[in-house]
Amino acid sequence: RRAWGECLKLIKRLIKLPHSQLFRNPVDPIRDGVPDYFTIVTKPMDLGTVEQNIQDNKYDTLEAFAEDVRQIWANSRIYNGPDNPVTMDANSLAEVFEKGLQQIKKKEVGATTPTTKRPTARPTPKAAPAPAVTKREETTTRVQHVFVRSFTDFEGT
Repeated sequence: RRAWGECLKLIKRLIKLPHSQLFRNPVDPIRDGVPDYFTIVTKPMDLGTVEQNIQDNKYDTLEAFAEDVRQIWANSRIYNGPDNPVTMDANSLAEVFEKGLQQIKKKEVGATTPTTKRPTARPTPKAAPAPAVTKREETTTRVQHVFVRSFTDFEGT
């Protein structure tokens, strides 16, 4: 559950960035002056929809969440082309997103991985077994002890 809170924070951080303005809400072809948008972009997505999906527990995995966010940037590349300023903004946001996602994944290492919306029980860690003493170590210890005792006897004379 903690990871979903982190995902929500990441999306809110992206929404606050000035160059995210065109990615905050669903595209409206009339309002946005792109009447052919839905004939070119077949899977529309925006940051506001992702934010709502997190709040509504619609994502089962981090990968599903990441897939939707990556779809936003892909849609910009598809519709606007690679050299368009809008796509450059999308690429910049994509970098921020990927870094944030990696941090979320790193925090989850060793904790319950958010593969589902429901937390899963962590296995109880087992105590590490005591290291076995090899014959060589045992012999070395005995020899050192004998040497120290002999040396001490030598000093005493």
